[in-house]
Amino acid sequence: MPAVFGPIIDKMLTDLVDDEWKTTRNVMTQAFTSGKIKRMMESLNMYNNTLLEKMGERADADDMFEFKDLVGKCTLDIVAAIGFGIDAQVQNNPKSEFITHSAEFSQAGFFRVAAGIIAVLAPALAPLVIKSGMGAIPQETNAFFKNIMAQAIANRKADPNKHNDFLSLMLKAQDVEDEDKRLKDDVILANAIIFILAGYDSVSTTISWAAYEMALHQDIQEKVYEE
Repeated sequence: MPAVFGPIIDKMLTDLVDDEWKTTRNVMTQAFTSGKIKRMMESLNMYNNTLLEKMGERADADDMFEFKDLVGKCTLDIVAAIGFGIDAQVQNNPKSEFITHSAEFSQAGFFRVAAGIIAVLAPALAPLVIKSGMGAIPQETNAFFKNIMAQAIANRKADPNKHNDFLSLMLKAQDVEDEDKRLKDDVILANAIIFILAGYDSVSTTISWAAYEMALHQDIQEKVYEE
């Protein structure tokens, strides 16, 4: 697909092709083995407990609240921590830039959708779309994620301790002898960002719908609670 969305999105796994896609995919799938998922449980439980505390505070105050908003913040905390060792503190900071820019990045507005359709159906028009800025991610959002991930990468490279998270797997792929199988810096940056964003909206939406269904079906809710 022509690079209509900007350099970050166009290096994400969803837009890569051929050998570059295959190499990147092989690296990314290693982050989801059963052993690595088990090691995530401590962080998962910690941030989930924070979510329960926040929900309890709202319930005690008899306040109405947007469930998906709370779950989304918890999801961002978890993904940032287990993927990159970043303590984003999104749940404890209502004005966190992390949540603001994540929402902006994942929002599929009309112009962004239209830009994608044009790029696929009429590639010859892609240069005009790029020049117009149609569908582009705001510069502030691009800069925020670039700075966050660049700092995380620099910290990890300077850290002599062994890590088994997503970021370490991608950085390790820069040390392979076969140059064609090395992940370039821009690919690492782009897919570090998509790892965060994919976990933000999709997971929070799924959990929100699951909670809604359990609220409608008390018998199922009881079974889930017992498990």
